[in-house]
Amino acid sequence: MSFSVERLGNGAAFCLRDELTGVTVLLGCGEAKDVSFFSPDDASAEDFEAATTQYRRDLKDLLRRDGGTVDAILVPDYRPGACYMLPYITEKCGVSTGCHTKVKDGGSGLPSPYDIQDIAPTFRKVKAVALKACVTVNEHLKVTAYHSGHVAGGCAFYLEIGATTVLFANDFNLTGGRVLLPAQIPRLEPTTMITRSSFAVTVSETQTAMERELVKVILECIASNGKVVIPVYRLGYFHELITILLEHWQQIKDASGKAAKCPIYLSDTAMEYPSRFLPVLFRTCTPTVQNLLRAKNPNAADLQVFDWKRLQQPGPFVLFTGPANISQGDSLRAIKAVASDPKNLIVLSEYCTPGTVNYLLYADPERKRVSKRLGVNVECGVHYQPCGDEVDTKSIVQLVSRVAPRQVILDYTVPDDLEFVKTHVQNHLKMDPAVDASVVVKGINPAGRTPIEPARDIPLRIHKAMFNNPSDVQGMLIAEPKLESDDEEDESEQQPQADADQLLKALESSLTKWILDLPMEKIDRWLKLRTVGVSVSAEWEVHMEWSYDDEALAGRVLGIAKQVVHAEYKKQLAQ
Repeated sequence: MSFSVERLGNGAAFCLRDELTGVTVLLGCGEAKDVSFFSPDDASAEDFEAATTQYRRDLKDLLRRDGGTVDAILVPDYRPGACYMLPYITEKCGVSTGCHTKVKDGGSGLPSPYDIQDIAPTFRKVKAVALKACVTVNEHLKVTAYHSGHVAGGCAFYLEIGATTVLFANDFNLTGGRVLLPAQIPRLEPTTMITRSSFAVTVSETQTAMERELVKVILECIASNGKVVIPVYRLGYFHELITILLEHWQQIKDASGKAAKCPIYLSDTAMEYPSRFLPVLFRTCTPTVQNLLRAKNPNAADLQVFDWKRLQQPGPFVLFTGPANISQGDSLRAIKAVASDPKNLIVLSEYCTPGTVNYLLYADPERKRVSKRLGVNVECGVHYQPCGDEVDTKSIVQLVSRVAPRQVILDYTVPDDLEFVKTHVQNHLKMDPAVDASVVVKGINPAGRTPIEPARDIPLRIHKAMFNNPSDVQGMLIAEPKLESDDEEDESEQQPQADADQLLKALESSLTKWILDLPMEKIDRWLKLRTVGVSVSAEWEVHMEWSYDDEALAGRVLGIAKQVVHAEYKKQLAQ
């Protein structure tokens, strides 16, 4: 099992290991998921505390194992489900008493994993990754981030570990919305795609139908003089919901000539529309939001900071509170005030995956356990508005068709989800000629490692020699197969020989296709573009030479040459 992925914290994080290259990557580091909600009684809450304790121990052991050589920790977005434990990892794992504080963790019996003072030092250690920019971590690991469309700044990571490639798309949105553009993940053809299937058995309705139903239930609540509470993250689906309501309020004003009587409130001044952070993500926003960001004084007159005295006063309102977790902060405060009145309404959107208290609120019709958890009898109405991170069967099938992975590994909670997704993916692949029908779909092992079949691509070893003449700096790069020792490889398993003429012809065709602006000259067995020369051999070697001024062009040519060699090598193996 040289290449494997391990599930930590009931799916809060994944540890990717390649024993051949020694690369270890932590994918996400969110808060542990509470699977005790799927139990009919509360006795399993103790199991959750035990699982959380084990999760913290696993993270600490991971950082101390083999000298603490974790090559990278990749955080796909800002939500607690993806990065909650990052301060614990960076600030506490090196201290034996780091987890002992007086602050309780989410209402459980466990101490908080870190102090609030640990958050700022953690941010100083984090490095931002630009979308579509390939970051070289070390000689064996490269990482590229792609816009995933589920939340502002959310991304999917494409990892290149030796010859094996992995796409980690824990959450994504392929349809987009009013604020964010859909996911922009190209056809990467990775060795493995890792995703989750928390909503596998729910195929989402159309966006228009969901928005129409949302506005309908809110207007019905307002008409009955009820109060609407919408728990959200300050930078997330909140902007989508605000946009929907403001557009509808404007339609009412245009139709009647009067402004809507129901005000929209924000629980604190940190909730901004549009957010001050959205300009940083300008290219991932829709044209409508881009125009709003360009405006010097965006029209948000219908939004007001909430006066908490209104909770006890009669009259309807719509209140956005933070965080999305209804058991914490202003959200808990507001829900305790409105939950006991049947006229009121709670709208849930984010933080609703199985294993969360939000999920328990809308999925449990009796609401006995969630009432006990929140400390108030929940008698009001509850409406669920799917946000951008619902990864349902339809989304998974579409992403598999677009990305074309060789194998798909699903993190799942309910066993039926896995079989449901497998069936739909395999049925779709039979009708999709663009995807290899032999793609394997399997679930991740809940305990222990799940093996990943490594790529059969030709492994390359890079040699680079730079001459020392400062007036005419030249470079030569050779990429050739790694040599296996005699006791590791039998004669029958030796690398097949390449057809050098066919390989050079394929390379010439690819260079002509992708580098259109430069003339190419063929000299003997070399292809020349300005000062860049490239050649191939029957031993799957790529030879290059270039001048210092054409370093960037040489990099482009090398990338194309590697792709051609890998493609031709796979054809040889298939014969």
